This record gives sequence, structure tokens and C-alpha cells, in this order.
Amino acid sequence: MRRAMVVSILVVAVALVGAAGAEARLDPTFGQEGAAPLSPPVPSGWSNERLVAAATGQNGETFVVAHQSSCASFPCSQGDFVFRYLATGALEPAFAGSRGYEIPTESTNSYEVGKPLITVDSSGRPVVGRIVSTSGEGAGAIVVRRLSSNGELDTGFAAQGAVRLPCPCQGESAQLLAGPGNSVFVVATSETRKKRSGQKSGAAGTATLVKLDSTGHRARGFGLRGSVTATAPGEGKIEYDALTPDGATYFGGRGLTKATEAGFLLRVSKKGVIDTKFEGRALEALKRLNAIKGNEVRVTTAVVGRTGPIELFGSAGSIGGFELRLHPNGTLFSGWAEDGLALLPYPIATAVQGREGSTMALTGEEAAPPHVLRILSKGKLDKAFGATGEVLPGATNPTGYSLYPAGHGRVGVTDLGQPECHATCQVSGGLWRFLESR
Repeated sequence: MRRAMVVSILVVAVALVGAAGAEARLDPTFGQEGAAPLSPPVPSGWSNERLVAAATGQNGETFVVAHQSSCASFPCSQGDFVFRYLATGALEPAFAGSRGYEIPTESTNSYEVGKPLITVDSSGRPVVGRIVSTSGEGAGAIVVRRLSSNGELDTGFAAQGAVRLPCPCQGESAQLLAGPGNSVFVVATSETRKKRSGQKSGAAGTATLVKLDSTGHRARGFGLRGSVTATAPGEGKIEYDALTPDGATYFGGRGLTKATEAGFLLRVSKKGVIDTKFEGRALEALKRLNAIKGNEVRVTTAVVGRTGPIELFGSAGSIGGFELRLHPNGTLFSGWAEDGLALLPYPIATAVQGREGSTMALTGEEAAPPHVLRILSKGKLDKAFGATGEVLPGATNPTGYSLYPAGHGRVGVTDLGQPECHATCQVSGGLWRFLESR
């Protein structure tokens, strides 16, 4: 019933958008006038409890991980299955034999089975992972596998198709990122509790970055044996990251000390070297955010291209949001907007690089689905997207959305649906594709 309702909402919403005529910016070549339901198939007696993760490749294909279960017999059966959606928005029915590829749990102890991970390499192949949590602070591992385009395990990747990497995994603080040349980055963030100034507890945030080459082995010439660990200054917590096209990585967040309360930004070069000079310059540049008088001012996402400025977006409480620009060396881009800072009417949840110096973004307002904005190179909203941005037809959930480039002049949005569903109901999400210009 839930599945039918979501599909119906999407169809009706698309019809309404089509009737709006020239104002619509949805890509008519995708799905039904720019929108498509995200509803992985299930065998009889099974249900989609939740859509766990999704990733889209450079060719526009989306791979989604669905947690599916069945209690038709005791004990209940459950698993995380990968499904493939084509660049047109249609489900690929033959992927992994039509059932979807099941990501191994890696442990018979259910308490050790962590969340599944997914990304898409530069050749369009899905790379999946599984976090394994073991006893002890910071203990754990991530097992990574690569699949072929038809959903079969790629046994030429690593050792017989899988590589197990120790990591300081805590909860769900790990992800896979696609790097250049079919490389893959495994990112695990963690916090180590400690006393701060002998008075109250602080936390030392770290980000461990492991680079796997195209064969699934630790990349030579990157960090120490293919890995590097960056520590957040000021007992800070890492809250966002960004990967450039050439493989440089950025980690940002906020700290507890006066020097880091406005935020910090770390840079790891494409060779796995921590840029300490950049860190110091960025600390000074981020103090520009102290000029915003809103409550809970924080950076939520970063956009960093191969060249050009570093764009930091975030929220500023009741004021809305902002964009802060830095030079590639970490200094404030003081000649842009108002001394490097532009206020926006809406908080920004996530953003990706657009055309002609623009940025495509999703708003991050509470208790409401996001809108799609186009932020021009001078920090102003593109009026062609409307005063409040483009809506996502049929979207009802306030969270669970991601934004991704979808080819030249196009941007896609994925909705993973409601957080969880049990018994006979079916969780469904949505896919949308927008054009940056007419």
C-alpha cells in the first residue's frame, strides 16, 4: 500500500509540474517528466524496511542499498541488497539476477554487523562495504568489495574479490568515496574521549583515510602504506568532508577552543600528506563567520573543484544560511561578496559544483522537504529557479536526501524515503533530475 501511494503521489505531482509549463526545470528525459520512484523489488513475503544508502556514478546510474526482511517463517530473514537504476530512472531488472546483490554481513554475531556502504568508481562499477564492529574502543574493520556492471562479484579485485581493513570504526562514522582512476577511499572518523584542561570532557576527532588502487590493494605513494590519519585541532569533531577530482581530501568541523570555535578545515593532498600551512590559514579565514549574529552558525558542506575557490556552505539559525569562500591555499577570498562572505535566505544542507562558477544546493530547513537552489558565482540565488527554489514533486520527508552531478548541465536528487518500516509496509523513495538552464 505504501509503495502504491508513493508512486501515485509522484505520478500526480509530475503531471502537475508538466502543467506548469515553462516554469518547470525538471529534466523531461528522465523518468516521468523528471521524476521516478525508487522502490526496489522484493520477493513474495518480503518487505523493504528501509533504504539504507545510494550512490550515483558519472554516467548517471544510481545504485541503492535496501534493507529487506521476511518473517514468513521463524527465525526472520533479513539482508542488505544492492539494486541498479539506469540513467533514465528505470530499474535494471537483470542486475544481480534480478534479486539484487546481497552484501555479506561478515559476522555471525548480529551485534557486530555494522551498516553497509556503497560508492561508484570512475568506470561506473559499484563498490560496496560492510562495517564490522568488535569489542574495544576504536576497534573494528571495513570489508570492501567491487561488483561488475551486471551485479556479480569482481574476483579480480583485491584477494578473491574482497579486502578487509582495520579501522577505528564507531557506530556509523565511515564511508566509501570514489577517487580518480578507479581508486576508492575508505574514510573512518572517530572521537577519543579525554579530559579538557582538567575540568570537562573533550574529544579528539580523527579521520583515517585509506586509499585503494584500481586493483583493490593499498595505493603506493599515498601516506604511509596507503593510509593517513588527520587529527582535528582544538578537540574538535569532524562534521563534513569533500574529495576533489584529483584525489585531495578536505575535512572540516568545529572545535572547543577559542581558536577553533568558528571552525577548522584540514587538507590531505592527493599523495596523502597533511597540509599544516593550509590548516593554519583556514583557521584564520573561518573566523569571518563570527560576523554572523545568528545562533548555531556552522559549516555543513564543502564544494572544492580541481581549480578555483573553496566554497563552504552552512546554516545560521533563524537568519538562514551562508557561503564562505577561501582561496585554494586556505586564505580568505576577501575580494568576493562581502569580504568573502555571502548570506543566503535558507540554510544549506548539501551542495555540488555546477556550471559557469555556479553551485547547486539543497536547503536544510527543519520539518520540510528541501528545495533545489542554484547559487550564482557572485553568491546570489538564480531567480530562474524561483524565489524559494525548485520543489521536489511528491517529496514529503524532511531528511534522507542527497545531491549529485548527473551529467553536463544536470543535477540529480535522491530521496531514501521514511526512516524505517516494519511488517507488510514498503518503504519507497524517489529520484529527480533537474536542468541547470533551459
